[in-house]
Amino acid sequence: MSTPQTMFEKIWARLEAQTVMAPDGVQHRFDVDAFRKEMLLTGRDEIGLTLGFEARIREFEARHAREMAWVVPRVST
Repeated sequence: MSTPQTMFEKIWARLEAQTVMAPDGVQHRFDVDAFRKEMLLTGRDEIGLTLGFEARIREFEARHAREMAWVVPRVST
């Protein structure tokens, strides 16, 4: 049975370095997908990533509506 002191020893994870340090100081390397790593480090998810392109999406939609007006549905008022 573990003593209370050993039950709560800390494990350190460093996402940037992709390492985990055990309570005895031994470091272990782990792999993580580059995209997921960037999302975790910046605190974003797929929606946050998409919102980062909001201005470019609006530009595309405006250009698309001008250049391909026959595709864009007309809004009745």
